[in-house]
Amino acid sequence: MEYFKTPISANGLRDVIEIKNTLKVLDEIHALLDYFSTVALKTEYMLLRFLEKISHEDYLVNQYTDSIKHNKEHIRNLKRRLSVFLDELENKVKELIGTVEDKEFVEDFLRDLSFSLKRS
Repeated sequence: MEYFKTPISANGLRDVIEIKNTLKVLDEIHALLDYFSTVALKTEYMLLRFLEKISHEDYLVNQYTDSIKHNKEHIRNLKRRLSVFLDELENKVKELIGTVEDKEFVEDFLRDLSFSLKRS
């Protein structure tokens, strides 16, 4: 059995475990927000576009045209903000991965990561 060359303090070990857990949580958050952005918001946007198209032919839907346009703009803004947030989240993951010395964990984590980590 091999021993560590440098002793690990309890605080150091706790920090390593905390970083690994944080990385896993950030990956799960990224996956959920990415799903929300690509599926839920896109579906809602497509539905609003459909309603906008039929509003020209249906007077009941036509009365909601302003609301439909407002909601479409709101979704576009939300997607932009979400994209910026996801980029920042990816940068934080890169930063944290750089602090982990456990190469086996890093390899496993990168292989199972829910998004493609852009190399810089």
